[in-house]
Amino acid sequence: MKMILFTQEECKSCYFMKEIAEEVKEEEEIEVTYLDLREVDGMAEAAFYDVNVTPTLILVDSNEIELNSWRYKVPEKSEILGVIRKYKIKNKIKKGSRQWKTD
Repeated sequence: MKMILFTQEECKSCYFMKEIAEEVKEEEEIEVTYLDLREVDGMAEAAFYDVNVTPTLILVDSNEIELNSWRYKVPEKSEILGVIRKYKIKNKIKKGSRQWKTD
């Protein structure tokens, strides 16, 4: 799982979103990819995830599938952590249920 944060230099809210992303990264040991919408890599990823506003934070699983996103708003850190923890618990249950099968 990782977070992808789309920003632009002139985006005032992006500064706050970066701070929150860093705090979540530290608490959950999760990777963060920072992309600028004005750069080629940022534009390519933005097209893939249909991003056209900043800040945009996208949470993706290990297969790059979007789990949740926050577009043009800065969510509370607790909201992001809640989604991450819910997904981690769901994944542990799935993995655990496979381990119990002995067929």
